[in-house]
Amino acid sequence: TWTATDECGNKATALQTITVRDTTPPSLTAPTDLTLECPAVTTTNATGVATAQDDCGFVTVSFSDSVTNGPGGTKVISRMWTATDGCGNVTNCMQTITVNDTLPPSLVCPPNRTLECPADTSTNATGVATSTDGCGSVLVSYSDSVSNGCGATTVILRTWSAMDESGNTTNCVQMITVHDTTRPSLVCPPNL
Repeated sequence: TWTATDECGNKATALQTITVRDTTPPSLTAPTDLTLECPAVTTTNATGVATAQDDCGFVTVSFSDSVTNGPGGTKVISRMWTATDGCGNVTNCMQTITVNDTLPPSLVCPPNRTLECPADTSTNATGVATSTDGCGSVLVSYSDSVSNGCGATTVILRTWSAMDESGNTTNCVQMITVHDTTRPSLVCPPNL
C-alpha cells in the first residue's frame, strides 16, 4: 500500500499487487546410459538416480520404465525420469539401459570313454553334455567324426555344442574309443 501525504496532512493511498509465481520447471539430470551384461541388476540402486534442483522450493523425482524384451533375458529399458516442483512445473529426461548377452553358455562334456567291441556308443551309454547360461535357455547338440580301425574298432570324436538364445556358442569334444582286446573263441574239430 502506497501512501502520499501533503503538508496539510491530506492523504491518498494506492494499492500495488506483487505476485511471485513459479513458472520455471526444475532442472533435472538423468544418470548416464548403461550397457550391462545379462543377467543384470537394473534397479536404481545399481543404475543410478536422477538429480533435480529448483530455485523456488522442493522437487519430487520419480521414474517409469518402458521395456523392450529381446531373446533370453536381453532387453532395452527406457527409463523416463520426471522432476515436479511444488507449483506443478515438470521436467523429463530419458535414461537408456541396455542388457546384452555376449557371453557363451558354459558346457561340460561327458568324460572320454574306452569301450570293448561290440559297444553301444549312443549318448544313453556314453553320457550327455550339460550346459547352463545366465541369460536364458540353451540348446545342446552334437556331431560325430568317426575313424574306423580294424574289425569293428573305431574312434569317435563327438563334438558337443551349446547355443544360447542370443546365438552365443560353446564347443567341447568327447573321445569314444571302441577297441577289441578280447580273443576270438576257437573250437577245434575233434581228434581223429
